Amino acid sequence: MTENWGGGGDEGCGGLRAEKEQHHLRLLLPIANVGRIMKQRLPENAKVSKEAKETMQECVSEFVGFVTVEAAERCRRERRKTVNGDDVCWALSMLGLAYV
Repeated sequence: MTENWGGGGDEGCGGLRAEKEQHHLRLLLPIANVGRIMKQRLPENAKVSKEAKETMQECVSEFVGFVTVEAAERCRRERRKTVNGDDVCWALSMLGLAYV
């Protein structure tokens, strides 16, 4: 089975690239939330650059995805459809990132 990445087919490689970029953007956590969390840990008068927020957004999104894949794999092996908090904690532990 093949996926139709290009839409109508008249867009060529440009359509494929745009579709992949849109898919990538959907996988990022909201930048407003990331910025708000960053500001909570800084002095009240501190500012956070757009570049810093975007960098943190990419890193945090990748981290959440990495842990979620591990947790989802456990659910798949156990033939469950819902990932719960215990699965996430288990995944963090398996990845050597257990919170004490």
